[in-house]
Amino acid sequence: MRVTKRLTDRRALLAYFCIAACAGALVTRAAASGDAPPWMHSLTGINMPAHDEKTEAVLLYSETNVTVLSEAKIKKHVRRVYKIL
Repeated sequence: MRVTKRLTDRRALLAYFCIAACAGALVTRAAASGDAPPWMHSLTGINMPAHDEKTEAVLLYSETNVTVLSEAKIKKHVRRVYKIL
């Protein structure tokens, strides 16, 4: 029974590392594939909201779209742009 548990734990650990490696590769690929989307570039000339000296970031843009797909499913799409100060 202990050997089976160890094998199961090792398989779970191996599966976790495989998933993490694939996810890391996708994120790296997306980051290396190019620039920010055009809607984000359009915000470069926007005036920053009032903030104090201790503020670390300000929210420049926020959009949330909710689409009802069926009685039991919805799709939520969120876009936010922060400027790190």
